[in-house]
Amino acid sequence: MGVFEGFWELYEDSFPEDERRDKACQQRLLDNPRYKLIPYYKEKRVAAFMAFWDLDDFLFIEHFAVRQDLRGHGYGSKIIANLEEKYEKKIVLEVEPPYNILSQRRIKFYKKLGFYLNDYSYVQPAYDRTLNEVRLYLMSYPIPISPDKVDSVIEKIYKYVYNRTGD
Repeated sequence: MGVFEGFWELYEDSFPEDERRDKACQQRLLDNPRYKLIPYYKEKRVAAFMAFWDLDDFLFIEHFAVRQDLRGHGYGSKIIANLEEKYEKKIVLEVEPPYNILSQRRIKFYKKLGFYLNDYSYVQPAYDRTLNEVRLYLMSYPIPISPDKVDSVIEKIYKYVYNRTGD
C-alpha cells in the first residue's frame, strides 16, 4: 500500500464525512506550500498522521489521527510535542463539543498537552455543497486566543483552509 493510500484509509476511518475532504481534493492539497501532511509509521503501516497548515503566525492542525489499536500508548503526545518543538509557533485546532465520551476524551488529551479550550462561537464551513457545516470549538496552544484576535484567527482559517472569504 502506498503512502497516500495508507493515509487515506486512516483518514476515512477517523473522521465523519462532514469533517473531511474528498479524495481528489485531498490529493490536490499536497501541492499547496502552506499544507503539510506527515504520515507516521509502525511496522511499515501508517500508524498516525498529522495534516496541518502554516498560517504564518500560527499552525492550524486540520486533521490528526492515530490508529485505534495504537491509541493510549503515547504516539499522539509525541507527535504534538515534535510539532511544537520543530515550529515554535502557536497552534490552533478544532474539536467537537464535549457531548459524548470520545469528544470529552479528545478535549482532555489536548488540555493535558497544554491546549486551551476557547469559548467562542465557531463553525467549520462545509467542505463542499454536498456536506454540512459543523459546530466546533477552537483549542489553542500555548495560550488562549484573546478576544481581540479571535476574528483574525478564524478569518485566516476560513481563507486558507476552507477557501472562504467574506461568507
